[in-house]
Amino acid sequence: MKPNPQQEPTLYYDKLSPDHLARFSDFCCGDEAWHRDLDDFLRDDAMHEGSTRLSITYVFWDEGSNPVAFVALSTGQIQNQANKEGPQVLDGTHYHSISALLIARLAVDRRHQGKGYGSTILAWIRDMALSLPIGCRFLALHVDRENAAATEFYRKQGFFKPPYVKAHHNRQLMLYDLVGSPQTSTPETSDPV
Repeated sequence: MKPNPQQEPTLYYDKLSPDHLARFSDFCCGDEAWHRDLDDFLRDDAMHEGSTRLSITYVFWDEGSNPVAFVALSTGQIQNQANKEGPQVLDGTHYHSISALLIARLAVDRRHQGKGYGSTILAWIRDMALSLPIGCRFLALHVDRENAAATEFYRKQGFFKPPYVKAHHNRQLMLYDLVGSPQTSTPETSDPV
């Protein structure tokens, strides 16, 4: 595998397998409840969700083969508006639901946080969504309302809170509009990100 000098930091990735799961056994993204939920998902649920096609988890590692991050992706739809009188997410359309690629989970190991890996992975997800041979308007994710750092990170990446959606069970929906988003490359499995 050759590094991609145009993107920093360089990451490699693949779909989660039992071998990857063993290598990521000490993955830890933090001490808060939402961090433990992410860590537990990787260890306990990601393989099952992949085998049942509820979500597909990708793992990322650096040039030294050190576990860095994972992301679980799924398809989804979002409501365009809560009711006929309320504001729309996408003005001027008659669609009640709009296609989205759901970022079900995204976590960076605490030893690698603050190094730009989260931004690199979001760019990879955006490129993947833009290269899909089907319609996909938004990236969507839910963030814990109490996790101010994650909310701010996603906001800086271009995500926004839909006008009609309030947090549900302490989780806030955030969206990224793919229209007008630049595509940097088409992802290929096991190539550098």
